Order: sequence, then structure tokens, then C-alpha cells
Amino acid sequence: MVNRRSFLQKSFKTSVVAFSAVAWGSLATAANKYSKVAGLSKKKKKAATCPHLIDLSMKNKGNETNNKAVAFAKNLGYVENVTKAVKTGKAHPKAGALCGNCMFFIPSAAGNKTCGKCKIIAVPGAQVSYHAWCKSWVKKA
Repeated sequence: MVNRRSFLQKSFKTSVVAFSAVAWGSLATAANKYSKVAGLSKKKKKAATCPHLIDLSMKNKGNETNNKAVAFAKNLGYVENVTKAVKTGKAHPKAGALCGNCMFFIPSAAGNKTCGKCKIIAVPGAQVSYHAWCKSWVKKA
């Protein structure tokens, strides 16, 4: 015999699981739509070297340039990989918004299309990823 308490507990657990599945599915769908609009492919490309790319993980704490750049980046809500940030809900950019198509992005002189400088992050030598994003993003004219 099922009493009222066990019935309500099972109903609650079922509704929580269903809600979680729907919420997770909508996040994944949003990330997939974003990836398609931004022109990001799922194929892993060989990463080009960007010697002064901002390292938010702070693995090299002795690097003064990185420390200053990270301070700027955190204030701007900078995320290194916008697709991952959308999937986890850490960023909510407009469709197709990447550092690479922002008016503040300056591609590296070496013709490396994976990183460049940002006019807002005023730290000499600091570079941002083409596939990054921040709250100050403005579409290139």
C-alpha cells in the first residue's frame, strides 16, 4: 500500500529529474545553435602557438604580464572558450559573438588567426583567443 508521503516523495523526485533533463537539454541546444551561428566546427584543429595568451587558470603566477591581463579580463567577464561557457551557462553572448569579430580585436602580426590583441585589455604583450568573448564585445563594422 502506498501512503501519501511516499507518493509525494516519488512524485517530487520524478519531477526534479524531468526538470533537470529539460533544463540540460535547453542549454545544450543553445550551445549547439551558438556554435553553428559562430561558424565553430567540432573538429579539433591543431592549436597555433600564442605565446602571450591570457591564462585565466593562473598556472604561471610569476608572470606579471599575465597577472595584469587576468585582472582586466575578469572585470570584463572574459571567457577563453565561448562555446564551453555557453554550455555551462557562464556566458550569454549574442549569436556569433567572438573576440575574432569584435571591433576591439587586433589580429596578430604573424598572421596567426587563433589569437590577437584586445584594445580594451591595455597590457603590453597580452593576447586574447579568437574564440574568446567578453561583455564589451561590439560587432566589427
